Amino acid sequence: MKHSVFFFFKSFRKTVPKLERKKILWNAACEAFPLQVKTDLRYDRIEVTMAGKPYLPDNHLFFSFSDTAANDYFVSVSLAVTAGGVIGIDTEYFRIHANALRTAKHFFHHDEANILQIYAEQPALQSQIFFELWTKKEAYAKYTGAGLGRELLRASLRSENGNHFFPEINAHLQTISLPLSENLSPRRLVASFCMREDFTVKSFFL
Repeated sequence: MKHSVFFFFKSFRKTVPKLERKKILWNAACEAFPLQVKTDLRYDRIEVTMAGKPYLPDNHLFFSFSDTAANDYFVSVSLAVTAGGVIGIDTEYFRIHANALRTAKHFFHHDEANILQIYAEQPALQSQIFFELWTKKEAYAKYTGAGLGRELLRASLRSENGNHFFPEINAHLQTISLPLSENLSPRRLVASFCMREDFTVKSFFL
């Protein structure tokens, strides 16, 4: 059985306080699962696990939240899933990262840095690969609740068969690149999800 993941995107001109985050998550839950969410409940019913992961115990819905800055905008992204389990998401606005290779050599696994080295003369492609790797590691950290430490950054995302996969937790990683409104700059968002294999990103609310 596939579990649907609903993806929401909204831009703000200021940082989003914790209380406002709960309201965003609650609105996402109501829109994604109108038949499951009890209308007589409030956003303050959202609780946080010991690992800092928000969830709605009344309906067994789990969330992951990411915000990223670009110029005057802050992105708020939330994921709502069914009782199938937790999810991790991370997002970055796509841009040309002038120091992508240097950052990768300092933080990433040497195999990943070598991949970026191959595309040294193609800054757009190099930057895309860099942000995919970075957001995948962040998404994994949010999935586990362990945080993005140096050990995780230095670990390679690729298994022996070349897939982005973490067999020890039975989770896989998926990255999508989304075009944004022409009113936003940058105009593309890189979003990575860490979730179980029986999850699928089904709907986008942009």
